[in-house]
Amino acid sequence: MLTFLLIAFAVALVALLSVIRRQRRIIKTLRAGPRINLKGVFHLILKNNQPAFPYSFDAGAVVTDEEGEQITDPAVLESLVKEVTSTDEGVVKAVTDAPEDTSKGMIEVGHSGTSTLVGKIWKNQETKDAGGDPLTVVSEVFTITTGDPAAVNEAEFNFTVEPI
Repeated sequence: MLTFLLIAFAVALVALLSVIRRQRRIIKTLRAGPRINLKGVFHLILKNNQPAFPYSFDAGAVVTDEEGEQITDPAVLESLVKEVTSTDEGVVKAVTDAPEDTSKGMIEVGHSGTSTLVGKIWKNQETKDAGGDPLTVVSEVFTITTGDPAAVNEAEFNFTVEPI
């Protein structure tokens, strides 16, 4: 029986250490800079008092043409039209200095809830304006939770006193 308990404890400890290592890698990645990966790798859970943080959204390292050849011409890559939207801007909102360019800016966190940031890339503005299909669509889910306690609006004492 003791051997079984020791083996079960060892297995649980190994599993726990694996989870801790993974969480440390995620935290280390997030601490390295305020970059948000819009490839659907994370389901970000933030408190509603999270300060605004910068984001950028761009095509990946490889953009190809219809024959699968890599496009490296900076003018062609610059002509790609990018758009970032939120399914609930009261929860998470992408804010930019230039409304026509949502590819970089700040993420503002609002009230508690769940929202998805959706990034789309079109071949050019004409394709987007004509309602054409984007070349790619990626998304990132954010869950915003209640922040840390900051104030107590009301408190009261309640006593139950036994007579002597």
